[in-house]
Amino acid sequence: MKYCSKCGNELLDEAVICPKCGCPVEGSTNKADSTTKILKANKHSKITSAIILNIVAFVLSLVACGVFWMLGYSTVKEAPAMPIGNDGKITYDIFGNIQDIKTAGDLEEEYQEELEAWENETAEMRSDNQKLMVAIGAWGGLSIVVLVLGILAAKKAKQGQKKLTVAYMITAVVAPVCALLIRPDFVVAFVCGIGLIMLVPPILNMIAGGKLLQAASINE
Repeated sequence: MKYCSKCGNELLDEAVICPKCGCPVEGSTNKADSTTKILKANKHSKITSAIILNIVAFVLSLVACGVFWMLGYSTVKEAPAMPIGNDGKITYDIFGNIQDIKTAGDLEEEYQEELEAWENETAEMRSDNQKLMVAIGAWGGLSIVVLVLGILAAKKAKQGQKKLTVAYMITAVVAPVCALLIRPDFVVAFVCGIGLIMLVPPILNMIAGGKLLQAASINE
């Protein structure tokens, strides 16, 4: 049993303040301060590691986008050359479509048939390239959103708020799923193992989100 240093009131061993005069019990303040420091350090550690994981996940998302671009992009061969004696020129857009044909005279019927055959042959290839660009654009764009949400969620976690962390975790999963919906053939890459890189960023984001939720639950 111990006694209050101010009023001499008898105290319980676990008492932090005197119930009679309100005076802090000697030694209790230091213990409380020590606990607060430990909780604060734990919270800071979880938030810091979550931010690092978020950045690593973003970098890996960009790497994955680059890998799938190299694997999925098909080079479209050029259209048949102009007939000898015709100084015309063919220009293409970024997808390999003929954008413009400038000729020095009328094109022969045979050459026009060659152009038509080339168009039919490469149409599907160009369409796949367009879908690939949209898929990777969506994936990369959402990855930037995930990065920003993660940073903002870390700030909110310091204040004990969790809603933004939940939005961050959901968006992290949506990013690669969105790419798969646009280009389902990305799944084929999993057969050779390299497609597994697609799973790494959302997994890291989930781990980071879990740390942020834990940090938000810590009351300093």
